[in-house]
Amino acid sequence: MLKIAHIGKLHTNTYRVELHNHDLWEAVYYTKGKGKLQVGEETVSFQAGDIFILPPGLIHSDYSDGGFQDIFFTFYRTNLPANHYHRFRDLDTQAILHLLNQMHDAFMRNDPNREAIINLLYELIFQYMYTWDSSPKMNTYVESIRNAVIAGFSDPYFSITDVIKKLHLNANYARSLFVKWTGSTPAHFLLEKRMEYAKQLLFSRHLSNYSFQQISFMCGFSDPYYFSRMFRKYTGLSPREWEKQLPHSSNP
Repeated sequence: MLKIAHIGKLHTNTYRVELHNHDLWEAVYYTKGKGKLQVGEETVSFQAGDIFILPPGLIHSDYSDGGFQDIFFTFYRTNLPANHYHRFRDLDTQAILHLLNQMHDAFMRNDPNREAIINLLYELIFQYMYTWDSSPKMNTYVESIRNAVIAGFSDPYFSITDVIKKLHLNANYARSLFVKWTGSTPAHFLLEKRMEYAKQLLFSRHLSNYSFQQISFMCGFSDPYYFSRMFRKYTGLSPREWEKQLPHSSNP
C-alpha cells in the first residue's frame, strides 16, 4: 500500500492559499520565495528550504507578497506527535528536495516497483525528520515569551515587561537570551506579529470592509496614527499605500 495519498507542485508563483485543512497529514516544502504561514492561531515566516508537517484537521493558509512555490504531499501516518505542527529546515545539500522530486516523478509514472520506490523515498525523508525532531528544543524561557507574544499580540494592553516579570527574569538577560535563540528582540518579535497580522487584514479588506482604524485595534494598537507610523516603518509604505499595491486592488 502506498504511504502517500497525493503529491503535487506549485510550479508558478502563488500569492495566497486560502484557509483550509485536510483529513490526512500534509507535508509542505517551500521551494521558492518567502512569506507567512498561518497555522491554527499562529503565523510564522517561511522561506525556500523550510518544511512544515501539518497534522490532520489543522486549519492553515499561506501567503506571500512576492509569491512562492512549493512541493506538497498528503500521507496517512507518522511517528511525529499530532498535537501541533512541525517545522524543519532542509540541509544545504537540499537532500530533502532531491528526494521529494524523485518521489513526485515516481508518483506520476506507472513504472514497475512504483509503490516500493515511493515508499522507500517516503521512509528516507521521514528518517531525516525524526532525527531533526529529536534535536535540542528551544530554551524554555524563550519559548514562554514567544508563546505569550503569539497569544497576546492583538491586545493593546499586552506587555512584554509583564511577561518577563512573571518568569522572574532580569529584563536585560531575557532580551539577550531571546536574541540568542531567535535572532530577534522580544519587542521586534511582537512588532513583527502585529505587522504581519495587519498585512493579512489589509489583504482581505476588500472582503471584510474593515476600516483602517478597526484594523489597527485588531492588531493591538489603541492609536491608529501610531499604527500607521509603525506600519510605514516596517514596510516602507502606509497601510493605504500597501493595500493599493496588492494584485487584486482596484484603487487608482
